[in-house]
Amino acid sequence: MTISKKVEMKPDTKNIYISKQSYIDRNAKSLDFPDFTIRIEKISTILLLLQSPEEDEVVEKALYHIDKFASMGKQQLYALEENRIYEFALKLIKSENMIVKKFTFKLLVQLIHNIEDCRKKLLKDVDLIEESKNIFMKSTDENLVEFSCILLHYVCSDLRHIHAMTEDGEFVAAIFTRINSSSDPDILLQSIRLLNLIMNNSMLITSILNMNEFPLKSLQIELKNDCREIQVAALESIQIISSLCEHPFKDDFTSDSVIEIFHEICMDKDVELQKLALKILKNICKDEQAVIKVSQYLLKYLQLFINGMMIENQEELLQILTSLASFEDNLRIMHENGFISEIFKMVKENASVAACDALIVMSKKVNCLEDILKENVYSILLQLLNDTNVDKILTTFQSLINLQGLNYLLDITSNLVEVFIKILKTSPSAPLKVKVIGILEKLAIYSSLKTKISQYSELSKEIFFCLLYSSYSTKLIVRLFHLIAIYIDQESFRKSFIEFNASEIIEIYLSSQVTQVRASVCTLINLASNYAELPAHLIDNGVLKALQQCDFECSICYDSFESLLNTNISVKFSVLRRLESNEKISSGFYASKSNKLDWQVQRELMKTDLHCPVLPIYTINFDDKNYFGDECRKIPIDKNLTEIKNLLNENEEFKNANYEQKVQILATKVSKFFKADECCMKDHLNELKSELESSIIPLGSLIYANSFEAALMFKALADQFNIEVSFITDDINGKSWNELKENCGIIDLFFDIGEIYDINSQSGRMYLKNIS
Repeated sequence: MTISKKVEMKPDTKNIYISKQSYIDRNAKSLDFPDFTIRIEKISTILLLLQSPEEDEVVEKALYHIDKFASMGKQQLYALEENRIYEFALKLIKSENMIVKKFTFKLLVQLIHNIEDCRKKLLKDVDLIEESKNIFMKSTDENLVEFSCILLHYVCSDLRHIHAMTEDGEFVAAIFTRINSSSDPDILLQSIRLLNLIMNNSMLITSILNMNEFPLKSLQIELKNDCREIQVAALESIQIISSLCEHPFKDDFTSDSVIEIFHEICMDKDVELQKLALKILKNICKDEQAVIKVSQYLLKYLQLFINGMMIENQEELLQILTSLASFEDNLRIMHENGFISEIFKMVKENASVAACDALIVMSKKVNCLEDILKENVYSILLQLLNDTNVDKILTTFQSLINLQGLNYLLDITSNLVEVFIKILKTSPSAPLKVKVIGILEKLAIYSSLKTKISQYSELSKEIFFCLLYSSYSTKLIVRLFHLIAIYIDQESFRKSFIEFNASEIIEIYLSSQVTQVRASVCTLINLASNYAELPAHLIDNGVLKALQQCDFECSICYDSFESLLNTNISVKFSVLRRLESNEKISSGFYASKSNKLDWQVQRELMKTDLHCPVLPIYTINFDDKNYFGDECRKIPIDKNLTEIKNLLNENEEFKNANYEQKVQILATKVSKFFKADECCMKDHLNELKSELESSIIPLGSLIYANSFEAALMFKALADQFNIEVSFITDDINGKSWNELKENCGIIDLFFDIGEIYDINSQSGRMYLKNIS
């Protein structure tokens, strides 16, 4: 409905709703009484009169005096509350005497509005809520309807009630009816406000907006209401709807006439109305058609913005201009009119969020970006990181990083790192730390920046420190692992990796139930495995063991397990008990014949001079040096093995032989080197251990051998001459053999020396059966 003339609001109604002033003479024309000749002084006496339900006149008089008493101020209301007046009032809410009912609801509204404890008690009363709903939906008495509307407003402010209230379609429809047809401005105002409260908090807002008779047209009409409060409430309704991603009124909002109304309100001198209209325009400018229509006001808005004529709503005005900048022509006009300089003023003055958003949008145009960079934007943003809106400043900084600004970034690297360290060290906010990580990730794209940033070891230390103490935020943990993976190619990060014992942290997070966490950890393991100093650290601190225990249905865990195994062929053989043809044995390799001596024990023995167990560990050493890799155990030079290698190098027949001939020559050498005698083998090993004072034995020191020793020597020598063979151990049957890559044949090292058998043939099966 249209209210054409200015409507005077009932002062007391406004007081109870929007201020903390007391109720005074509420609707005196409706609730008027002649003066009583008897003056009742004591509350207790009045309360006794309320207990005369059959004597309406007495109850009316009692309520009249209570109303007069309550109107004196909060102190009197508290006195009534202490005397549990609400208990008496609740018994009267269904009274058929309209005067009694009006005074009762007025009193209840006053108590709810002013006394929190009383409010909590009354809003739990189901009968009061139901009676308020019934009055609002069905009553024709304007006072009662308004009281009930105020009461329901409080009810709907409690999220526990609002869902049940909005599920009642009849109640929501009644709100629509009041807005569409009420001639009382107070009821209209309270009804719109009630609708706004429901729309703001109900999960059913979509279904509410799609209900028949939704009062959109009425709300649009009330935008021109002479009563400011109604106008504000109507604007708030439309602002709530327009902020939604999906709603059924997009066509209505983008019509020329409606956009013109919003524009006119934007030009209003009333700051609150102006702000709401600007917000609505910003929201509807998400639609391309709306942007086209609002663009007709671009120059007007640009002039107002540059001249600072909407200073109280400068942020909202800038948001609209930013939306309009999505069109190339608009962006050009704004750029030509000095828009960027004005944005920088707002950024410098108060780290404006809207100005930061505008910078991001403007930077997408090349010539605009050049002007933005010339303003020394990185330094400005860096200075503002100590002020408010740090989150937005970081987001803007990240968005503006690009190749064109590389030189500017290189100039401020030290300051940048200093600020980042401070945020990582002092900020309690995980999202802020995530933003810093995002910037560091983006900076790493440029190798020169990445290298310069990594020179500051304090940064890598702070990042690892965060990793140690950030278990409360899964997202932060994921991003930290990802960042370290990106920078692990930098020496400072690898040093911090070892200094902070990152392997222990990795081991903990490998057992995480969160897939993203495990994935980020495994990515770091994969990349760390490429750098000589880190695999040993990972293996020795339990990471390989943890990966062994992972569920290999997660492919990335298996990839990490494989990456780490590939860094140490001795450990790989100990774990898998086989080496493929492309996995080459070189000096420093060691292996135990028995799988009972697991890789961790072997590794510990190879790293120390501790006494070894009975089970032997065989070593390979073709070189002059006598220690290898990260184990650092002294390994005697294997003179016998080296001699065989040197002889083959000098053998012309071997050099000129084809693949199969080389295999036969090599098999013959191995067969002649060893004697096969199970009984002598044990005594021979004991003699060697006694002679060497260790169970770590150079393979070439052996005279006697079983299939394990023979196959190991064949693999070691073959790898020296790039003859591709695998080495496979069957621990269940205690047998080992070599397979050729070219034809998957098994090589006979014991019987028909150098013969090659198909693995599935009878001869192949017989060979595997007979070897020990």
